[in-house]
Amino acid sequence: DDYAQYVFDSLLRGLDCTPSAAVLAEMHREGDSFLALTQALSDQHRETLQSQPLSDAEEATQAAVAKESQAAQAAIEAQDRESFAAYRKAYGRRGDVRSALYSPHLRQTWALAQGKSLLPAGVTKVEGNFERGDAVLVKSSSGDVLGRGLVAYSAEDAARITGAKSKEIEAILGYRGRDEMIHRDDLVLD
Repeated sequence: DDYAQYVFDSLLRGLDCTPSAAVLAEMHREGDSFLALTQALSDQHRETLQSQPLSDAEEATQAAVAKESQAAQAAIEAQDRESFAAYRKAYGRRGDVRSALYSPHLRQTWALAQGKSLLPAGVTKVEGNFERGDAVLVKSSSGDVLGRGLVAYSAEDAARITGAKSKEIEAILGYRGRDEMIHRDDLVLD
């Protein structure tokens, strides 16, 4: 506990002019958690704003801005031809996606279905020519499309790290890349 206090005090020395240091100091002084402090600040801001109501002209201006924003959003949404769910399902099918990563392991396929990322260790073959950030297919060993995603490596680098553990990537490529071949946030399963 004394060591933690020493580290805390050391961090604040010379940094007390930054907003982050002010927040840390306030938390330390009050013995509050970050959540408690932000809730208190939020309450304080609400009270301040409520105590200083807008003039009629300011309120009219804000109402006009809000109405304009809602109209612009409605115009954007009116141009949509499909639901967001349908768009996400079709993601990656747009355009000519011919490149693929093969992931034939049943365990890897199950992991993808559970919302996990595609790791280099789960890839057995790289097909096509692509660059980092391109959309690629994820296929089973029989060639069935499992999904589509944005790949974190070029085809050349992906081929070099195929089957490797994430901790081996730097030694193989000479630079520290992402742990995932395709991150779960960049992957849509069929």
